[in-house]
Amino acid sequence: MKYRPDPKRLAKAEAGDAEAQFDLAGDYRFDDFDGKDGAEEKEREAAAFPWYVKAAGQGYTDAEEALGSCYRFGRGTAPDAEKARVWLKKAADKGNAEARLGLGDLADEEEDYAEAVKWYSLAADSDDTRVAEDAAENLARYYEEGLGVPRDERRAEEYRKRAGAAAAEQKARDAERDAYYKMSHEERYVYNRQEDAAKNVAGAEGHLAVYYYVDKKYADALPWAQRGADKGDPRAQNILARFFDKNQDIPHFEALGLKKNAKKAESLYILAAFGLLKNEKETFNANWLGDQYSYGFDVFPKNPHASACWCTLAAAAGNKYAIGHLTRCHLKVDLETAERFILEEKERAERYLAAGEMQGESDPDSGTAASGTGDARKAEKRAERERRKAEKREAKEARKAEKRAEKERRRER
Repeated sequence: MKYRPDPKRLAKAEAGDAEAQFDLAGDYRFDDFDGKDGAEEKEREAAAFPWYVKAAGQGYTDAEEALGSCYRFGRGTAPDAEKARVWLKKAADKGNAEARLGLGDLADEEEDYAEAVKWYSLAADSDDTRVAEDAAENLARYYEEGLGVPRDERRAEEYRKRAGAAAAEQKARDAERDAYYKMSHEERYVYNRQEDAAKNVAGAEGHLAVYYYVDKKYADALPWAQRGADKGDPRAQNILARFFDKNQDIPHFEALGLKKNAKKAESLYILAAFGLLKNEKETFNANWLGDQYSYGFDVFPKNPHASACWCTLAAAAGNKYAIGHLTRCHLKVDLETAERFILEEKERAERYLAAGEMQGESDPDSGTAASGTGDARKAEKRAERERRKAEKREAKEARKAEKRAEKERRRER
């Protein structure tokens, strides 16, 4: 046989992993095979059989069903109805739908119709629409002919309708599957992330916001960024920050119903950098914030202390650019101080965002404020000015201390 299995999966299977053993058996049977070569099909079934035996021996349900089918149809081994029944029942008792259908078929072949009705009735209730359709069709025939049950045309019609509904659902699933495999890589990516978002998978909205923003589909990016930011998704917060950032050129911005807001942009950038650093050990945004505060770029006021703190955290997490930045930085802070400051910054950003709507506010820098929040903003701005003054004094004193220390070292030399 030409087929060679995946070495990693083979190694896991040989190490005793039941799932890998089952998957390996499936690879032997189906991978890179169109089913047209009868001789190769026999070889593949023979190669798969011992792996089904190993996995089923460990109680792996799907392998128990597969092994029962091997004994039933003589795949890789001689046909043996009794062994087939034993293994199918093990899987059926654990709820395996295909095993229940298989037991019904075995009983039908042996004309034990009462036993067949038992298993077909369980299989007809399955979420597996192919199984449910076959089982319902058999039950419709049984009630129509009075096999194992009294003749009952009403029940027969009921099962015919159930079989038709299952067939229609399966047809729809097949069409959806075919459409999925015809999608481009990008379309499939979006489809998968949208499915994740519908299932509330963490981070799905942020990935969609990034995808659409990078593709310059801003009207599509915004709702995903807003939804994700509301859930605390750092990627979504980062994208939403760009919509409020005065320096981000987004065409037809006003049509999206937003107003530029430097303070809101800064707050969202802070939350994004904090979340990515703490949750995913992603250091790019933390280092980027350090650079912005170092020079006073864009929406960020110049703040050497904030710059040193963000770069210190990024450097501690291994960011080589942050390490380089700190070697050129006059102001030094220890890791504990940096962590305490960044946590305070995060809480400050959260308080600011909680004080107003996520969109539609005026920029506090413009001199106007949303109704009901003017006094609170003024108080916060005063507190912010005082905090920045204190940081500047601290930075100034630190530079003076460093210069004095340098003079002392020169005298000693």
